[in-house]
Amino acid sequence: MALIKGIQDTPAGTVVEILQRYGPLSIKEIEEHMGVTKTAVRQQLTALMAEGLVSTRGARGCGASTLRLPADRQSP
Repeated sequence: MALIKGIQDTPAGTVVEILQRYGPLSIKEIEEHMGVTKTAVRQQLTALMAEGLVSTRGARGCGASTLRLPADRQSP
């Protein structure tokens, strides 16, 4: 699946690529894949979620939620 135009080669694009490759992940898992802080991951996720490019599943605020691409953005 092609990355959304305009976010290629950006930290947000890296988050999308990771979710495309590995499927639903926690913030901690994304942090580990990127080698950046939780704050850096959250900043990217906030922007991606506002655009509807990433969604959450699970409990909020307790670290149990996972991030995923909406069904129309997932690779076949």
